Parts: sequence; C-alpha cells; structure tokens
Amino acid sequence: MREARRRRAIAAAQVLGAVTPWGTIRHLKVWRHDGHGGSICRGIPWDDLQALKDEMLGVETLAVEVYPPADLLVNEANMRHLWEVPDPGLIPFGLHPSQRG
Repeated sequence: MREARRRRAIAAAQVLGAVTPWGTIRHLKVWRHDGHGGSICRGIPWDDLQALKDEMLGVETLAVEVYPPADLLVNEANMRHLWEVPDPGLIPFGLHPSQRG
C-alpha cells in the first residue's frame, strides 16, 4: 500500500490492489484531509486527481472513475476512486483525437 499527500493539503491517496478479470490492477482511493470535504463533487479538484494519478500510478497510466447505476451505488465515505486500465485499448473511447472512433 502506497500513500501520498498533495502539497496543497487538499487530498490524500492510497493505492490498493484489486483482483479483476484483467488480473490485479491498482485502485487509487483519494480523499480530502483538510476538513473541507462536504461535497464529493466540489471536494477534490480535477487537476489534483490528475496529479495524484500521475504520482501514484504513473503519467502513462490510464485510469477511470466509475459512476454506477443507483442500485449498485456505494456512498459510505467522502472519497473518490480511480482504477487503472491495464491496456488502454480495452476502452474504445477517449478525449484525445487519436482515440476517437
């Protein structure tokens, strides 16, 4: 388990292993640790999530955040979760023009 704290004192992160059909992948848990995490949407800026992903999983790693259907929702902590995608080709879409179909 690896942990990091952003210098801006906004977020802390922890990397865990997750066993999947793709094999074991890294699961990045991110939470606010400055006492201002009331809303998960406003709680951790995107650029901090990206920086933590780069620091903890690597700049070349593709990671995804999942928004499940209501019946699969688990919302027990003010925390964000990103999962490593071991092969970017497994995701048939992306933001970069080279990834568009």
